[in-house]
Amino acid sequence: MPRNPGEPDTAFRTRIQARIFLEKGTRNGMIKALTLLTGRAPKIFEPARPLDTGAYNAGILAYGAAGGYGSLQLPYQLS
Repeated sequence: MPRNPGEPDTAFRTRIQARIFLEKGTRNGMIKALTLLTGRAPKIFEPARPLDTGAYNAGILAYGAAGGYGSLQLPYQLS
């Protein structure tokens, strides 16, 4: 991670610590990493997560109303 031109030690140290302690391996960590990388927050859809897909008899959620369909047979897909 190169130092920016004219960047003081404290600012450089803060950037390094932010990268080292970046949340990883979670949905929130993926959102933060992709936002940092692209400058846009991604829309993440997990087919095994009822909050993303909806569910039968789930109160405010209805089947197909919360998100979309997905397959657990095809993990790690994105569009």
